[in-house]
Amino acid sequence: MNELFKAELGRFLKAGLLYGVLHLLLLAFMTRLVDLLQQPLLVYRVAALVFAFTGLLLAAYQMSQHRKPGAWVYLLHRPLHPARIAMALAGAAAVLLFIAVALPLLLDIGGVALFSARIVDTRHWLLPLCAWAIAFGVYLCGACAMLAPRRGMALLLCLPLLSLAVPASGGGALAVQLLAVLLAAGLLLTLFHPDLTSLPRAAAARVAIVLVMQVGLSFALYWVLTLGVEFGLMALGRHPLNGIPPAGGYAEAERADSAALLRAGLGNDARFALLREQAGVAEQAAWGPGAADYPRYGQLTSPMPLEFDDATRHLRWSFSHDRGLFHGVDLATRKDAGWLGRRGIVQGAAAAADRFEQPPLVFDERYLVTPHRLYQFNAIDQSVHLRIALPEDEYFTAAPRKLGTRVLVLGSRRLHVYNDSEFLAGTSQVKDLHTLPLDGAIDNMGRIDAAELLDGYLVSLLHGRQSYHQDVPAWQSVFRLHEDGRVEALARREIGRDYPLLFRHLGWVVTPLWYALQYRLGWIVSGDAEGLPRAVWLAIAALAVACMLITAWQARRAGLRPRERLLWILANGVTGLPGLLSFLLLYPPAVQPRKRGMTVLHTTA
Repeated sequence: MNELFKAELGRFLKAGLLYGVLHLLLLAFMTRLVDLLQQPLLVYRVAALVFAFTGLLLAAYQMSQHRKPGAWVYLLHRPLHPARIAMALAGAAAVLLFIAVALPLLLDIGGVALFSARIVDTRHWLLPLCAWAIAFGVYLCGACAMLAPRRGMALLLCLPLLSLAVPASGGGALAVQLLAVLLAAGLLLTLFHPDLTSLPRAAAARVAIVLVMQVGLSFALYWVLTLGVEFGLMALGRHPLNGIPPAGGYAEAERADSAALLRAGLGNDARFALLREQAGVAEQAAWGPGAADYPRYGQLTSPMPLEFDDATRHLRWSFSHDRGLFHGVDLATRKDAGWLGRRGIVQGAAAAADRFEQPPLVFDERYLVTPHRLYQFNAIDQSVHLRIALPEDEYFTAAPRKLGTRVLVLGSRRLHVYNDSEFLAGTSQVKDLHTLPLDGAIDNMGRIDAAELLDGYLVSLLHGRQSYHQDVPAWQSVFRLHEDGRVEALARREIGRDYPLLFRHLGWVVTPLWYALQYRLGWIVSGDAEGLPRAVWLAIAALAVACMLITAWQARRAGLRPRERLLWILANGVTGLPGLLSFLLLYPPAVQPRKRGMTVLHTTA
């Protein structure tokens, strides 16, 4: 086993070293330009895709060479168990991917920690291991796909994606990735046997393969059918998001300017004639919720860079998870510029009161926002002040917006209105002038529009952001905020659905079990969700019956035993199309031998 490991490692070592050197040079160059450890989530996802593709290429080339009939016989014709041969090949690949992917990252992070004033937290040292886990996990799944007896088992490549479904961060996220690596390694051991045309005999291996394939098929079916319907509507000229949107629908409301939307929300009621006129000429503002995923301590990545620039002193403040403070770097000299906490510049050792309760998001280079607290940075004296404290049942969803003489702050449950002079120029915690409770879930809110009136404000709340692809309603509510603090509900109108009924419930119809699981876990549910219509239930039932009938017919053709046939029929009645397709991919019809007649030749002397 050791000799096979060394031989396989030596076979690819030069290529791995070359890849690692090029990777390190690219990282060093990019580190000179930007702080790679303070990038948004999108940058890390692109890097993860590159590492995953690297592992996939290695698996495709390595296993394509060994899978050839002659090479496969030569590989397995040695005094080693097939599992030990698989471990030798995979072990060599693990070392190569560590050299090519993880080691350059480790060296680059070490260089930043030793030779610069930039922040390197404990969590950053986990990034090389995460990158290696992604590359090696995809390698193992790619090797399984190359050795699989069925082409449809290429869906095993989606196994590493399952780690994204677990809400873990920091070391927990790394543990989940390593668990996915172990599962992929177990599948590879079951597929690494002399007969590459047969499925694994172990029932646990077959169940694992079926489950992973069904998850991959669920995502593939949903997106293929969704895109198919979208392109079909475009071809027919009926797509609601192309051209002129349907009248009275959500797309029309979402595209309207603030004045038109406010007037549409007020309707033709004669009582609101003056308000409609003012809405067309008054100062307006339109925005929507954007901040929902706040970073946590120890989290490997962040939705946005946790840093901001002080243009007055040419400093850049970057947040440190280890300290719970912002660390300053002079942009001109690249030297250390101290620490910044909740009470401003930290003098000496930091106290617990200086540490932020949670890593804050940064808006407009001055607002430091945690879920329930908004701090304001003053560049003149480098002070930090707590300005707004929300209740524990509410969190900030957007940066403050100034409109006229007021500042509007959108929370997850209320719209808060403050005096602009007190908010912008003061240093103490401000109090609400108005509080408008939201009449719907924040995850379904599309936008909020406000206009300054002669004696108050006109506010429109547009709901229905998830009505395109989920079972949620869409409506618009209009309120008036009086100068004396009163809130008056003026009008409400229902907004039409732009897409057909079955398209909005496509996930339920096509993948009922997996979609119901996501709904149960709260991944796709909205606070405004409605119950499934009867037509959708009928479509689910009809598709389940069709899947059971097709499974029964195909199972008989495939020659399955009665008990196994019954299990597949019942399972596919619950899982729907993903179960049926996985069954068809794994169990093609048995080839019946043709009956050949015998020809007798008579010879005469």
